[in-house]
Amino acid sequence: MSNQPTVTDIFKRSLEMRKANPNASYDDVKSQLISEFSGRPFPSTAYLTIPEYDNIVPEEDWTAGLPVVYRGIQNEDWKDVIQGIIISLEQ
Repeated sequence: MSNQPTVTDIFKRSLEMRKANPNASYDDVKSQLISEFSGRPFPSTAYLTIPEYDNIVPEEDWTAGLPVVYRGIQNEDWKDVIQGIIISLEQ
């Protein structure tokens, strides 16, 4: 990952965490993601997608958290960015 993560980078990291520890709660994943990404530059809103999921799950599922991610980027709030990632992950 570069210093400026993309939304896809963060989502992939959340999947890695769930795979490594399937019994971890979403709150645990959220806390770890916030810890890992806080202090880093925010993702660009130009890449506010998770294209790997276009052909895997219905768009309305994986995009559910993207408005929250977008708001987090606009407000420079990692908690909102990660909350949106978790919403998409839960779908």
